[in-house]
Amino acid sequence: MSETELVLEIGAEGGGLKVFRRKRGKAWEFSGQLRDQTPTFLNEDDGAGPEIQRDFDWVATLDAALVQLDRYPWAQLYPIAIHPTFRLEVLAAVRQRLKGRQDDERGLRRWENARSTEVRA
Repeated sequence: MSETELVLEIGAEGGGLKVFRRKRGKAWEFSGQLRDQTPTFLNEDDGAGPEIQRDFDWVATLDAALVQLDRYPWAQLYPIAIHPTFRLEVLAAVRQRLKGRQDDERGLRRWENARSTEVRA
């Protein structure tokens, strides 16, 4: 399997979302990942259980990987790191998803201030 690089890391209470890329032949492909430890913090009566782990399919574009994350309000969460190569594309996607929301300016500033990083996964 090809080495993966972190493209985007998003934090949330109890877990987070990540998007990775890997080289396949001459092309890049992208995949998202969800980790949620919230069930491990609960009592049995409240629905305790194991960590929720979800790995999304590999897709041909970053946009397609972000669409896979759209079942979660990822643009409203907390950006931890954005790969510098994809910063503008991610910010455009965030703007699109926050457009018309009452708190979109504050949320967008949070994304614009997120650090750029290149990390091997």
